[in-house]
Amino acid sequence: MHVNTTPHCSFRLISICLQLLILRCPLQWESVESSCFYFSRASLNWHDARDWCHAHQSQLLILTDDKDWDYMRSHVGHTFYWVGLTDEGGKWEWVNGTPYTIDHCAHIHLDGRLNDLHCSERLRFICPQELLQTSKR
Repeated sequence: MHVNTTPHCSFRLISICLQLLILRCPLQWESVESSCFYFSRASLNWHDARDWCHAHQSQLLILTDDKDWDYMRSHVGHTFYWVGLTDEGGKWEWVNGTPYTIDHCAHIHLDGRLNDLHCSERLRFICPQELLQTSKR
């Protein structure tokens, strides 16, 4: 009697698709830690700048802490940029409704402080956004 002593192995090919999550900013947006910033080259009035940011799933910049202020002060150089601060409702508040205790709309001044200016003036603007999560196979 013949006994086969060679082990019989059966292998199954298992296809595993690993998804690599990539965090990235949209084109022409700058990556800073976990956020993206759009520094416009075009000048718009405050309302059009707000609408542009909104159309790109963002809002005008809201400065919430010293880290934000320091980064923006170092980045704006010699250009004025609109931020998401206005007193058109009779009191200063950020575009997300958070009150701010400071003419109608605010921009970052050359020295890094906020300055008020009539909303019809045309300035560059800054829109922030969280990093976008995309997948790559």
